[in-house]
Amino acid sequence: MDKTSEKKLIIYLADLDHFRPGNRFHVPLGIGSIASFCKKELSDSIEIFLFKDPDELIREIRRRPPDILGCSLFMWNTNLTFKMIEACKIISQQTITVIGGASIARNSDHFKKILETHLSLDIIVIDQGEKSFLNIINRILESQASPVSIFKENLDGCAFRLDGTGKVIRGKIISEGIDINTFPSPYLTGYLDKFLHAGFVATLETARGCPHQCTFCCGGANTFMPLSIKNEQTVYDELQYISKHSTSKEVEIADTNFGIMGERDLRISSFMLDLYKKTGFPRLIVSATTKQKTKTSIEMMINTARMMGSFYFALQTLTEPVLNNCKRKNIPVETIREIVAIAKPYHLPTEVDTIFGLPGETLKSFMETVDKILSLGVTNPAVYILKLLPGTVIAEVDREKYGYKTKFRPLNGRYGEYNLISGRKPIRIIESEEIAWQNNSFGSNDYLTIRSFGLVTWLLVGKEAFSDSVTFLFSRGIKMTEIFNLIMENYVRYPRLNNLFKQYKAYSEVELFDNEKELMEKITGDDKQWKDLLADQGTFFKLDHGFSGYCLFEDTGALDEIAEIIIDGVKNKLSCEDSENLKEVIRQDKQCRIIQDKKAGKLTKKDIRKEFAVEEIYDYEKWRADDFKGSFKNYRFSRPVKRIYYLDQFDLFNTKIDEFSSFSNYVFYEKMIIWGPQRLRRLRTE
Repeated sequence: MDKTSEKKLIIYLADLDHFRPGNRFHVPLGIGSIASFCKKELSDSIEIFLFKDPDELIREIRRRPPDILGCSLFMWNTNLTFKMIEACKIISQQTITVIGGASIARNSDHFKKILETHLSLDIIVIDQGEKSFLNIINRILESQASPVSIFKENLDGCAFRLDGTGKVIRGKIISEGIDINTFPSPYLTGYLDKFLHAGFVATLETARGCPHQCTFCCGGANTFMPLSIKNEQTVYDELQYISKHSTSKEVEIADTNFGIMGERDLRISSFMLDLYKKTGFPRLIVSATTKQKTKTSIEMMINTARMMGSFYFALQTLTEPVLNNCKRKNIPVETIREIVAIAKPYHLPTEVDTIFGLPGETLKSFMETVDKILSLGVTNPAVYILKLLPGTVIAEVDREKYGYKTKFRPLNGRYGEYNLISGRKPIRIIESEEIAWQNNSFGSNDYLTIRSFGLVTWLLVGKEAFSDSVTFLFSRGIKMTEIFNLIMENYVRYPRLNNLFKQYKAYSEVELFDNEKELMEKITGDDKQWKDLLADQGTFFKLDHGFSGYCLFEDTGALDEIAEIIIDGVKNKLSCEDSENLKEVIRQDKQCRIIQDKKAGKLTKKDIRKEFAVEEIYDYEKWRADDFKGSFKNYRFSRPVKRIYYLDQFDLFNTKIDEFSSFSNYVFYEKMIIWGPQRLRRLRTE
């Protein structure tokens, strides 16, 4: 580098994403924090510029190549990031290229493979981002008179190729944490303004680190991050600042255990709720709650639930040996019951995540987990397949121990075509995710069964097509697993369902590839398939969302066929009275759907109504609140009551129909389901 000591280093920090329609984009808080930390330490020596858009970044690299290009590496931007680094090196060989982030393995020597494979990459930040990146800047500043000395000796917190030998070395591990109060808030300093103005989802960090060691997670103690607590007043100042500068009302809480700080976190959640009541900001879309059970933590969960539209907590599994295998600790079962009871008066659903494929889990034990979750009163369990994330213990250490065999599938919405080098043909890039296909405790057929089980669970209860019906059947001793088996044993006799499950199976199989190289070559190498993908007409999307949305908003006849299967399949397990009760619950479920009866064709604004009135003679709401005890006929009104069913946020629903109208059928419905607020899945009543 031919630079004088007086000239400032030009640094570009990028947290890239694929700017596809329907994707959510987040404010890049991570690189904002690195910028704030380094500017505080070296304000007179450096200039830092932040990027999210790959097109904007490559334009700036061409116009003014930086001295350092630092990129955050995540599963949704890995291939894009490496291609950007290659392009940067072609444009400017003097630029020092750096990566860091969640997808960097800290539990193995995987960093060696990365450096050996990607020769345009100079340095990997493995430990604390702020401290390690500052070490890189200081090394470069010290070496300006002699650039070759940059890679002559170890660099704390980082790995690189030793100059002249090609040998990959790792510097001293920075195991101690960082006090996030030692550098200014990147929000309050204005570093993130352009992203707030662009409507990106603000990410709020009130504490960094996690005391837990879940082997499937990139966070926790394995990332060398002891808990660091942000000054409470700074959190309030950030919220006020974001509310004034952001064009979006959505916020994600980045803490891995919000609520772990007890009274402090309760005060923050109360402040947020007061602000939300006054302004509609912040509308939370993500908040991972603490696993501790205290009166304070539950009060905090109530506050966040009222901003999210649901009570949310992650369980993953209730199988004790599996929890032990992956070093996971859940909130106690009695706490779940308490949360469910609290949620009822607020008329808010309780949502939990489950993951199939954790070490030691079987098909039977996992389905029992879902049954137990529903028996506890949880309304919306989501079924996910285990992803082997780079940097996790399960991917880097336990893969062989538990005999994992994996497949790769395209990562939803993360692809694009980029003109990175002037004069060259645009390059096609697609991201992938590695999923558990089988291991020592489950096989590939079990995987396919769980895919179908996930769809049925997602549709019936997760998307609330039969949420009351499932709850009623549980109260009569009939579990979700039994309902699923009934549908699987009988759907071939019903034309719509038969076609639906055939397509779902085909989509489930075609999305899988043996390795990432095959995935990229087959998708990007097929001109027609690639063109369809860019036009949002492709076959790669979140299948459970797309198929559920299709049933809810277009082919509602498939739901009627499911109702027939359930009614016929359980009649021998119910009394005559309860058979009639079930029909009433199914009728009520249908009456609460946004689309109840529809002719063939794609959803349009003409298909939805803002509200309609029904005259009812039974107090169904009270019967449901009493957990469906006895018969609905015991809840007869003294005289008929007029009840209004209405679509909350009717105008927003219409806006989303317009926004995604160019998308193909399943992709269209996937976006409608993902982007619609919780209450758009089901009509409400006065």
